[in-house]
Amino acid sequence: MALRVLVIDDHAIVREGLRRLISKDDELRIVGEAASKNEAIAQISHHNPDVIVVDLHLPDGSGLEVDIVTG
Repeated sequence: MALRVLVIDDHAIVREGLRRLISKDDELRIVGEAASKNEAIAQISHHNPDVIVVDLHLPDGSGLEVDIVTG
């Protein structure tokens, strides 16, 4: 069973690059993307990912705050 991955970064080009890299591994599956802390929180509650790749500098707060809110 593939690990479910959520990618959080405010730069679309970074999300695209991460999506391409992660998609090459059959044991990983992208379940969602987010460009902000608020989007990330919604995506986490909707997809319940196994792994979150998160940018620390988001437009509406720190990526670290995503873990605090959801953890």
